[in-house]
Amino acid sequence: MGFRTFPLLKATAFFIWLSLIYACRSQGIGPGNALSFTGGSNSVTVLHRQELNPFPMTVTAWVKTSQTTGTAGLVNKYLSGSFNGWQLYMIDGNVRAWYFGDASDNIWDGVYGLNGGRIADGTWHHVAFAVNVNGGSLYVDGNLKASLPWSGRPLRSSSIQPLQFGTYPGVEPNYFRGIIDEVTVWSVRLSQAEIADRMHRSMQGDENGLVAYYRFDESDGPIVFDSCPRDGQNGGLVGANPVRIASTAPIPSPAPTNGLPVIVKSPLSQEVEAGSPVLFSVKDVGEPRSYQWELNGLAIENATNSSYTLSGAAPSDAGAYTVESQANQQSKTSLPVPLRVLTVPECLSQ
Repeated sequence: MGFRTFPLLKATAFFIWLSLIYACRSQGIGPGNALSFTGGSNSVTVLHRQELNPFPMTVTAWVKTSQTTGTAGLVNKYLSGSFNGWQLYMIDGNVRAWYFGDASDNIWDGVYGLNGGRIADGTWHHVAFAVNVNGGSLYVDGNLKASLPWSGRPLRSSSIQPLQFGTYPGVEPNYFRGIIDEVTVWSVRLSQAEIADRMHRSMQGDENGLVAYYRFDESDGPIVFDSCPRDGQNGGLVGANPVRIASTAPIPSPAPTNGLPVIVKSPLSQEVEAGSPVLFSVKDVGEPRSYQWELNGLAIENATNSSYTLSGAAPSDAGAYTVESQANQQSKTSLPVPLRVLTVPECLSQ
Protein backbone atom coordinates (compact mmCIF):
# COMPACT_ATOMS: atom_id res chain seq x y z
CA MET A 1 0.00 0.00 0.00
CA GLY A 2 1.27 3.48 -0.81
CA PHE A 3 1.72 6.28 1.67
CA ARG A 4 0.89 9.96 1.41
CA THR A 5 1.15 12.97 3.68
CA PHE A 6 -2.19 14.08 5.11
CA PRO A 7 -2.68 17.85 4.54
CA LEU A 8 -3.35 18.66 8.20
CA LEU A 9 -2.71 22.40 7.86
CA LYS A 10 -5.15 22.70 4.97
CA ALA A 11 -7.78 20.72 6.86
CA THR A 12 -7.24 22.88 9.94
CA ALA A 13 -7.61 26.13 8.00
CA PHE A 14 -10.68 24.79 6.21
CA PHE A 15 -12.39 23.80 9.43
CA ILE A 16 -11.57 27.09 11.19
CA TRP A 17 -13.13 28.91 8.22
CA LEU A 18 -16.26 26.78 8.50
CA SER A 19 -16.43 27.31 12.25
CA LEU A 20 -16.28 31.11 11.86
CA ILE A 21 -19.10 31.04 9.34
CA TYR A 22 -21.31 28.66 11.30
CA ALA A 23 -20.36 29.58 14.88
CA CYS A 24 -23.80 31.02 15.66
CA ARG A 25 -25.82 28.50 13.74
CA SER A 26 -28.16 26.20 15.66
CA GLN A 27 -27.77 22.46 15.29
CA GLY A 28 -31.12 21.99 13.53
CA ILE A 29 -31.54 18.33 14.43
CA GLY A 30 -33.62 16.59 11.78
CA PRO A 31 -35.88 13.54 11.86
CA GLY A 32 -33.01 11.04 11.90
CA ASN A 33 -30.34 11.06 9.20
CA ALA A 34 -27.13 9.23 8.36
CA LEU A 35 -24.12 10.03 6.15
CA SER A 36 -23.80 8.25 2.81
CA PHE A 37 -20.23 8.06 1.46
CA THR A 38 -19.65 7.45 -2.25
CA GLY A 39 -16.15 5.96 -2.02
CA GLY A 40 -14.66 9.08 -3.62
CA SER A 41 -12.69 11.79 -1.85
CA ASN A 42 -15.29 12.56 0.81
CA SER A 43 -14.95 12.24 4.56
CA VAL A 44 -15.55 13.99 7.87
CA THR A 45 -12.74 15.63 9.89
CA VAL A 46 -12.91 16.55 13.58
CA LEU A 47 -9.86 18.53 14.68
CA HIS A 48 -7.58 16.87 17.22
CA ARG A 49 -8.27 17.26 20.92
CA GLN A 50 -6.67 15.23 23.67
CA GLU A 51 -10.12 14.05 24.80
CA LEU A 52 -10.27 12.03 21.56
CA ASN A 53 -7.34 9.90 22.79
CA PRO A 54 -9.16 8.37 25.76
CA PHE A 55 -7.78 5.42 27.71
CA PRO A 56 -9.53 3.15 28.43
CA MET A 57 -11.81 3.68 25.47
CA THR A 58 -14.68 2.37 23.35
CA VAL A 59 -15.67 3.49 19.85
CA THR A 60 -18.93 2.38 18.20
CA ALA A 61 -20.83 3.00 14.97
CA TRP A 62 -23.64 1.70 12.81
CA VAL A 63 -22.40 0.81 9.30
CA LYS A 64 -24.06 -0.36 6.08
CA THR A 65 -21.93 -1.25 3.06
CA SER A 66 -21.46 -3.58 0.11
CA GLN A 67 -17.80 -2.61 -0.39
CA THR A 68 -16.02 -5.96 -0.67
CA THR A 69 -12.61 -4.87 -1.97
CA GLY A 70 -9.90 -2.49 -0.88
CA THR A 71 -9.11 -0.60 2.32
CA ALA A 72 -11.59 1.87 3.79
CA GLY A 73 -11.63 3.89 6.99
CA LEU A 74 -14.70 3.90 9.22
CA VAL A 75 -13.81 5.75 12.44
CA ASN A 76 -10.18 6.69 12.61
CA LYS A 77 -7.54 8.61 14.57
CA TYR A 78 -4.50 7.10 12.90
CA LEU A 79 -2.08 7.97 10.09
CA SER A 80 -0.74 4.97 8.20
CA GLY A 81 2.78 4.07 9.31
CA SER A 82 2.70 6.29 12.42
CA PHE A 83 2.29 3.46 14.98
CA ASN A 84 0.36 5.91 17.16
CA GLY A 85 -3.43 6.07 17.37
CA TRP A 86 -6.48 3.87 16.90
CA GLN A 87 -9.00 3.00 14.25
CA LEU A 88 -11.95 0.96 13.03
CA TYR A 89 -11.62 0.22 9.33
CA MET A 90 -12.29 -2.35 6.60
CA ILE A 91 -10.17 -4.57 4.38
CA ASP A 92 -11.89 -6.51 1.59
CA GLY A 93 -15.26 -6.34 3.33
CA ASN A 94 -14.03 -7.38 6.79
CA VAL A 95 -14.11 -4.99 9.75
CA ARG A 96 -10.75 -4.52 11.49
CA ALA A 97 -9.40 -2.59 14.48
CA TRP A 98 -6.16 -1.76 16.29
CA TYR A 99 -4.72 0.51 18.97
CA PHE A 100 -1.15 1.84 19.09
CA GLY A 101 0.67 3.51 21.95
CA ASP A 102 3.82 3.16 19.86
CA ALA A 103 5.57 0.60 17.64
CA SER A 104 6.40 -1.66 20.61
CA ASP A 105 3.31 -1.16 22.77
CA ASN A 106 0.09 -1.89 20.93
CA ILE A 107 -2.96 -4.07 20.35
CA TRP A 108 -2.06 -5.43 16.93
CA ASP A 109 -1.41 -8.80 15.30
CA GLY A 110 1.46 -7.44 13.19
CA VAL A 111 -0.63 -7.33 10.01
CA TYR A 112 -4.17 -5.90 9.88
CA GLY A 113 -5.31 -5.96 13.52
CA LEU A 114 -8.34 -7.62 15.06
CA ASN A 115 -10.68 -9.23 12.52
CA GLY A 116 -14.41 -8.89 13.16
CA GLY A 117 -15.36 -10.76 10.00
CA ARG A 118 -17.35 -9.79 6.94
CA ILE A 119 -19.83 -6.92 7.24
CA ALA A 120 -20.07 -5.96 3.53
CA ASP A 121 -23.44 -7.58 2.87
CA GLY A 122 -25.64 -4.53 2.27
CA THR A 123 -27.29 -4.67 5.72
CA TRP A 124 -26.76 -2.62 8.87
CA HIS A 125 -24.14 -3.78 11.37
CA HIS A 126 -23.16 -2.32 14.71
CA VAL A 127 -19.38 -2.34 15.25
CA ALA A 128 -17.60 -1.60 18.53
CA PHE A 129 -13.94 -1.61 19.57
CA ALA A 130 -13.17 -1.58 23.32
CA VAL A 131 -9.71 -1.12 24.90
CA ASN A 132 -8.29 -1.15 28.43
CA VAL A 133 -5.14 -2.30 30.26
CA ASN A 134 -5.97 -5.94 29.49
CA GLY A 135 -6.18 -5.53 25.70
CA GLY A 136 -8.78 -4.89 23.02
CA SER A 137 -12.01 -6.54 21.85
CA LEU A 138 -13.94 -6.12 18.61
CA TYR A 139 -17.72 -6.65 18.61
CA VAL A 140 -20.17 -6.90 15.71
CA ASP A 141 -23.90 -6.66 16.39
CA GLY A 142 -23.21 -7.07 20.10
CA ASN A 143 -21.26 -10.30 19.63
CA LEU A 144 -17.58 -10.68 20.51
CA LYS A 145 -15.66 -11.44 17.30
CA ALA A 146 -11.99 -11.01 18.24
CA SER A 147 -9.74 -10.11 21.17
CA LEU A 148 -6.03 -9.40 21.55
CA PRO A 149 -3.87 -8.69 24.61
CA TRP A 150 -1.29 -5.94 24.64
CA SER A 151 1.99 -6.48 22.85
CA GLY A 152 4.41 -4.78 25.24
CA ARG A 153 2.98 -2.56 27.97
CA PRO A 154 -0.38 -0.74 28.04
CA LEU A 155 0.33 2.76 26.71
CA ARG A 156 -2.08 5.60 25.93
CA SER A 157 -2.04 6.93 22.36
CA SER A 158 -0.63 10.43 21.91
CA SER A 159 -1.79 10.80 18.30
CA ILE A 160 -2.42 14.35 17.09
CA GLN A 161 -4.29 13.11 14.02
CA PRO A 162 -7.82 14.44 13.52
CA LEU A 163 -10.72 12.13 14.23
CA GLN A 164 -12.04 11.12 10.80
CA PHE A 165 -14.98 9.19 9.36
CA GLY A 166 -14.97 7.49 5.97
CA THR A 167 -11.22 7.59 5.25
CA TYR A 168 -7.92 5.95 6.26
CA PRO A 169 -5.26 8.65 5.75
CA GLY A 170 -1.94 7.52 4.32
CA VAL A 171 -3.33 4.61 2.30
CA GLU A 172 -4.50 4.67 -1.33
CA PRO A 173 -7.32 4.00 -2.04
CA ASN A 174 -8.69 4.73 1.40
CA TYR A 175 -12.28 5.95 1.14
CA PHE A 176 -15.38 4.19 2.42
CA ARG A 177 -18.40 3.45 0.25
CA GLY A 178 -21.56 3.03 2.29
CA ILE A 179 -23.50 4.60 5.17
CA ILE A 180 -22.36 5.49 8.70
CA ASP A 181 -24.59 6.55 11.60
CA GLU A 182 -24.52 7.02 15.41
CA VAL A 183 -20.75 7.25 16.05
CA THR A 184 -19.76 7.33 19.73
CA VAL A 185 -16.40 7.63 21.51
CA TRP A 186 -16.18 6.75 25.23
CA SER A 187 -13.50 7.18 27.89
CA VAL A 188 -14.39 3.81 29.41
CA ARG A 189 -14.26 0.27 28.13
CA LEU A 190 -17.88 -0.77 27.69
CA SER A 191 -18.65 -4.39 28.50
CA GLN A 192 -20.33 -6.66 25.97
CA ALA A 193 -23.60 -6.34 27.89
CA GLU A 194 -23.35 -2.53 27.88
CA ILE A 195 -22.66 -2.46 24.14
CA ALA A 196 -25.66 -4.70 23.45
CA ASP A 197 -27.82 -2.61 25.79
CA ARG A 198 -27.00 0.66 24.01
CA MET A 199 -26.73 -0.34 20.36
CA HIS A 200 -30.45 -0.13 19.53
CA ARG A 201 -31.13 3.29 21.05
CA SER A 202 -29.84 6.81 20.75
CA MET A 203 -27.80 8.28 23.59
CA GLN A 204 -28.92 11.30 25.60
CA GLY A 205 -25.50 12.91 25.12
CA ASP A 206 -24.69 13.33 28.82
CA GLU A 207 -23.89 9.70 29.67
CA ASN A 208 -20.99 9.12 32.06
CA GLY A 209 -17.84 8.51 30.01
CA LEU A 210 -19.28 9.66 26.67
CA VAL A 211 -16.61 11.82 25.02
CA ALA A 212 -18.09 12.46 21.56
CA TYR A 213 -21.35 11.56 19.83
CA TYR A 214 -22.19 12.11 16.16
CA ARG A 215 -25.79 11.45 15.10
CA PHE A 216 -25.50 13.12 11.63
CA ASP A 217 -29.08 14.40 12.02
CA GLU A 218 -28.41 17.89 10.60
CA SER A 219 -30.70 18.76 7.70
CA ASP A 220 -27.92 20.42 5.67
CA GLY A 221 -24.67 22.40 5.89
CA PRO A 222 -20.97 21.50 5.98
CA ILE A 223 -20.73 20.75 9.73
CA VAL A 224 -21.62 17.62 11.70
CA PHE A 225 -22.40 18.40 15.31
CA ASP A 226 -21.20 16.65 18.43
CA SER A 227 -24.27 15.80 20.52
CA CYS A 228 -22.16 15.39 23.64
CA PRO A 229 -22.57 18.89 25.16
CA ARG A 230 -19.62 18.71 27.56
CA ASP A 231 -17.02 19.09 24.82
CA GLY A 232 -18.80 20.02 21.58
CA GLN A 233 -16.17 18.67 19.16
CA ASN A 234 -17.92 19.44 15.87
CA GLY A 235 -16.63 18.13 12.53
CA GLY A 236 -16.48 19.41 8.96
CA LEU A 237 -17.36 17.66 5.71
CA VAL A 238 -14.30 17.42 3.47
CA GLY A 239 -13.98 16.90 -0.29
CA ALA A 240 -17.00 15.89 -2.34
CA ASN A 241 -19.32 16.01 0.64
CA PRO A 242 -21.02 12.88 1.97
CA VAL A 243 -24.77 13.04 1.40
CA ARG A 244 -27.28 13.11 4.27
CA ILE A 245 -30.02 10.55 3.84
CA ALA A 246 -32.83 9.29 6.05
CA SER A 247 -31.36 6.69 8.36
CA THR A 248 -32.74 3.16 8.44
CA ALA A 249 -30.38 1.98 11.18
CA PRO A 250 -32.29 -0.24 13.66
CA ILE A 251 -32.72 2.35 16.41
CA PRO A 252 -36.47 2.37 17.14
CA SER A 253 -38.30 5.15 18.92
CA PRO A 254 -39.06 4.40 22.59
CA ALA A 255 -42.34 2.58 23.10
CA PRO A 256 -45.04 4.06 25.39
CA THR A 257 -44.38 3.07 29.02
CA ASN A 258 -47.91 3.46 30.42
CA GLY A 259 -46.38 4.71 33.65
CA LEU A 260 -44.27 1.59 34.23
CA PRO A 261 -40.54 1.97 34.95
CA VAL A 262 -38.28 1.81 31.90
CA ILE A 263 -34.53 2.45 32.14
CA VAL A 264 -33.47 4.61 29.20
CA LYS A 265 -29.90 5.35 30.32
CA SER A 266 -28.14 2.65 32.33
CA PRO A 267 -25.23 3.11 34.73
CA LEU A 268 -21.79 2.72 33.16
CA SER A 269 -18.92 0.46 34.23
CA GLN A 270 -15.85 2.29 35.48
CA GLU A 271 -12.15 1.76 36.17
CA VAL A 272 -10.57 4.21 38.62
CA GLU A 273 -7.49 4.61 40.75
CA ALA A 274 -7.92 4.08 44.48
CA GLY A 275 -9.03 7.36 46.07
CA SER A 276 -10.71 8.70 42.91
CA PRO A 277 -14.33 9.90 42.97
CA VAL A 278 -16.98 7.72 41.30
CA LEU A 279 -20.44 8.67 40.07
CA PHE A 280 -23.05 6.13 38.97
CA SER A 281 -26.32 7.43 37.56
CA VAL A 282 -29.46 6.13 35.89
CA LYS A 283 -32.15 7.77 33.78
CA ASP A 284 -35.58 6.20 33.62
CA VAL A 285 -39.23 6.98 32.99
CA GLY A 286 -42.33 6.10 34.98
CA GLU A 287 -44.13 7.91 37.84
CA PRO A 288 -43.72 8.08 40.78
CA ARG A 289 -40.18 6.72 41.02
CA SER A 290 -37.95 5.43 43.80
CA TYR A 291 -34.49 3.88 43.71
CA GLN A 292 -32.26 1.43 45.53
CA TRP A 293 -28.59 0.93 44.62
CA GLU A 294 -26.94 -2.42 45.31
CA LEU A 295 -23.36 -3.71 45.41
CA ASN A 296 -22.94 -7.40 44.61
CA GLY A 297 -26.67 -7.91 45.22
CA LEU A 298 -26.76 -6.24 48.64
CA ALA A 299 -28.60 -2.96 49.23
CA ILE A 300 -26.36 0.05 49.89
CA GLU A 301 -27.54 2.04 52.89
CA ASN A 302 -29.02 5.47 52.07
CA ALA A 303 -28.37 4.97 48.33
CA THR A 304 -31.90 5.80 47.23
CA ASN A 305 -31.50 8.50 44.57
CA SER A 306 -31.09 8.33 40.79
CA SER A 307 -27.33 8.72 41.28
CA TYR A 308 -24.81 7.22 43.68
CA THR A 309 -21.48 8.87 44.52
CA LEU A 310 -18.27 7.66 46.13
CA SER A 311 -16.02 10.52 47.21
CA GLY A 312 -12.95 8.27 47.10
CA ALA A 313 -13.11 4.68 45.87
CA ALA A 314 -11.48 2.02 48.05
CA PRO A 315 -10.68 -1.59 47.08
CA SER A 316 -13.69 -2.70 49.15
CA ASP A 317 -15.94 -0.64 46.85
CA ALA A 318 -15.06 -2.78 43.83
CA GLY A 319 -17.76 -5.08 42.52
CA ALA A 320 -20.98 -5.18 40.49
CA TYR A 321 -23.40 -2.27 40.92
CA THR A 322 -27.10 -2.29 40.03
CA VAL A 323 -30.00 0.05 40.68
CA GLU A 324 -33.64 -0.93 41.07
CA SER A 325 -36.15 1.63 39.81
CA GLN A 326 -39.70 1.38 41.12
CA ALA A 327 -42.85 3.02 39.74
CA ASN A 328 -46.54 2.16 40.12
CA GLN A 329 -45.73 -0.90 42.22
CA GLN A 330 -43.54 -2.29 39.43
CA SER A 331 -39.75 -2.46 39.38
CA LYS A 332 -36.94 -2.61 36.83
CA THR A 333 -33.31 -3.44 37.65
CA SER A 334 -30.39 -2.20 35.59
CA LEU A 335 -27.72 -4.47 34.16
CA PRO A 336 -24.87 -5.08 36.64
CA VAL A 337 -21.91 -2.81 35.89
CA PRO A 338 -18.47 -3.42 37.39
CA LEU A 339 -16.40 -0.91 39.32
CA ARG A 340 -12.70 -1.77 39.19
CA VAL A 341 -10.41 -0.01 41.65
CA LEU A 342 -6.81 -0.25 40.52
CA THR A 343 -3.41 1.33 40.51
CA VAL A 344 -2.70 2.66 37.02
CA PRO A 345 0.84 1.94 35.74
CA GLU A 346 3.01 5.04 35.63
CA CYS A 347 3.29 4.84 31.84
CA LEU A 348 -0.43 5.57 31.45
CA SER A 349 -0.09 8.99 33.04
CA GLN A 350 2.74 10.10 30.72
